[in-house]
Order: sequence, then structure tokens, then C-alpha cells
Amino acid sequence: MALISLTGCFPTPRPNPLADAPIYPIKPSILYDTVQEYCVDCHNEDKMKGNLDLTKIVEGNLNDHPLIWQDVAYSLKHKEMPPEKEHVLIPDDNTYREVNLWLEQRFNYKADKTNSGSQVTPD
Repeated sequence: MALISLTGCFPTPRPNPLADAPIYPIKPSILYDTVQEYCVDCHNEDKMKGNLDLTKIVEGNLNDHPLIWQDVAYSLKHKEMPPEKEHVLIPDDNTYREVNLWLEQRFNYKADKTNSGSQVTPD
């Protein structure tokens, strides 16, 4: 009985949003350029702001760490990063739009594939 009541205490793991998607290399892309310019000064092995090191994972594929990149997408979409209080360089609105579009195209792969019946391969 105690085990049954404890199971509700643990969060349900989030599903992999790119489980059936093609491989999406981050380099070269607007995401790669933006992370290099605006993010890795704080999100690196030494500083680990938010307990996050983007320096290594930005060199791989979006599919390698989809939940981290989904969280990054949320933060960028809502302009939570970089925080103004840090007094660091902040992307312009066009950069935010381009990065958000790049990420949305990839994370919406399944929905697009289901709706259109054909495979979507964004650049």
C-alpha cells in the first residue's frame, strides 16, 4: 500500500520529442551561432549557470539531448535567456525569431509528419 501512494510523488518522465525524427546536426545553424555568441560564457564547464554546460552538447545533434534543447527553446521563446540582470549581450529580436523558428521546425517534426502525411526535413 505504501508503494502505491509513493508512485504519485515522482514526476512522469517527459517523452523524447525527437524519438522518430531525422538526425538534426546543430552545427552549422542559427542555434549553434547563437549559443556560441550568447550562451556559453555562462553555461560552460566552469560556471555551470543553471547547472547547464552547453559547450559540448552544442557540437552534437539536437537529437542527442532533446529535453535540454526543448528547455532552451522555451527559455529563448519567452526571452528568459540571457537574463537582463546579468548585464550580458542579449540577442536582437530577429535572432530570437530565427532560433525559435529553427527549433520549432524540428520539434514539430512529428506533428507536421502526421498532419501532412509526408516527411518534413527542415534545413
